[in-house]
Amino acid sequence: MSLSRGRILSSTGSTPLSTPLDPNLVSVSFVPPSTASNVTPLVVLKHGEPVGVDEARSSEILKEEDFEIRVDLGGQGVGGKDEAKYWTCDFSYVSPSGF
Repeated sequence: MSLSRGRILSSTGSTPLSTPLDPNLVSVSFVPPSTASNVTPLVVLKHGEPVGVDEARSSEILKEEDFEIRVDLGGQGVGGKDEAKYWTCDFSYVSPSGF
């Protein structure tokens, strides 16, 4: 899986949901682990719009052993409070140029 926001949004939209997904409500951010020197999430998509990405910051996060990709559906889903976790591994082949 590439870390580009477009691919993440596309994958999210292709996931079977109980209601249609409005991409204009979706936000995506990369969250470093609590042990990182800077724990502030890096927002790459906000309400369906790309956000300028600091390449140095994205490199810092990608170098971490663990990090979270948070996809906020903007209150869509049953009751607006659906949550899911997906565990995966080995993004070592991904470069920040995918943004």
